[in-house]
Amino acid sequence: MKNFRSIAALLAACLPFVAAAQYHDAELFEAKGPVQKISVKYTRPGATFLDFYSFSSTGELTETKFGPVLQIERDAQGRISKYVYDTFDSSYYNIEYDDKGRVASQGTIREATEFHYGSNGQISEAYYIDCAYEITTNVEKYEYLAFDDRGNWTERKIYKEEGEICTEKRTITYWPETSEKHAGGSAAIGTAADATDTPSQAQAEASEHKEGFLHEAFSKLAEGGGAKRQEEARALRERSLQRRAEAETALAATELTALSMIDHPLGVLSAPVTYDEAAALLSEREGWEPDLSEPVWIAMSASRGYQLAYNNFIPRASASFSEEGEHRLESYDYLFSYIRGINFPEEVPLALIHKKATDMAKKIVADWEAAGIVVREDPSADPSQFEYAICADDGTRTIQIRISGKDRYVVNEYYTVYVNVEVR
Repeated sequence: MKNFRSIAALLAACLPFVAAAQYHDAELFEAKGPVQKISVKYTRPGATFLDFYSFSSTGELTETKFGPVLQIERDAQGRISKYVYDTFDSSYYNIEYDDKGRVASQGTIREATEFHYGSNGQISEAYYIDCAYEITTNVEKYEYLAFDDRGNWTERKIYKEEGEICTEKRTITYWPETSEKHAGGSAAIGTAADATDTPSQAQAEASEHKEGFLHEAFSKLAEGGGAKRQEEARALRERSLQRRAEAETALAATELTALSMIDHPLGVLSAPVTYDEAAALLSEREGWEPDLSEPVWIAMSASRGYQLAYNNFIPRASASFSEEGEHRLESYDYLFSYIRGINFPEEVPLALIHKKATDMAKKIVADWEAAGIVVREDPSADPSQFEYAICADDGTRTIQIRISGKDRYVVNEYYTVYVNVEVR
């Protein structure tokens, strides 16, 4: 019996690694190895965009920023040739490969991207093509700055044809092969028991540990320090408990308002807040599964149980934290996406989608003004990218709201309302 259990345990330990070789979908996104998640932060002058791709332990693509992947078609080599992320016909990507097995192009029936490779095997150039007019709308060139110890790039610069320079950073998390952690991303917890823990369980344990640590720290602070030291410790403890109570009250929110969006990160947190505090509090809310894949960013969406709506619209909400120290809050934002073929049927006129987005942005601004917030046109916004840009500044934070969807080359099929708060 003992030998049988040992063999069974060995097989159970090996199964994830055998299964991981079944698919290699991460290669579609320029990554190799047992990738669990790729989180992307794309920064261009005046704006930052976040993206992600998740993979199962068998290497299969499971989710992107648009939501769960609903269907995958593969070629004879087992590579993805098409994946569908929404039930509407336009919500998919087609992929083609060159004779070396590399991604040659990918896109939809409306637009595609063709890739050219350098001698090092990395993508050197990308050509963006409008399929309807068969014209190249933009050309990008890439300079790679950093790689993790698996050889996957984690930072690159992007030089656009019109002269704009952007930065793209990736945090790559891997399924466990060993207990080692890899640069640019951490291995998942390396034991079978730990791997079954839910995010909420892990964060609850972290929260309990933090509260116990704080209580001990406050007690030590008060010991042997005289009346003044004891009073400081008492005041510090009261402020900590007050912040906790305020956070719990905010967490009970059931909807978004124009003010709660800018006063509370993700609509429910109290600022200032650290990554650990935010992760613990968000994970306590029943049904919520915050994206905690990296220590500088937390995101919530409807697919992860986020149900807070403004004007009957659930946005994607996220918060960014500092990379150093305690990972303190730096900014938070909300993205309301109006996309034909995703949350609007194909037959809906683009003009109507544009009006819906504009009405939403103007309503938010009107609510701010009604609350006494002084707004103005945002001079930092690029008029070729944003047709509506408003900002406000109260000395402790900068607030922005923008409508994007404008394109100097083609007519787009979407508009987005983007609300951003930068903390000082």
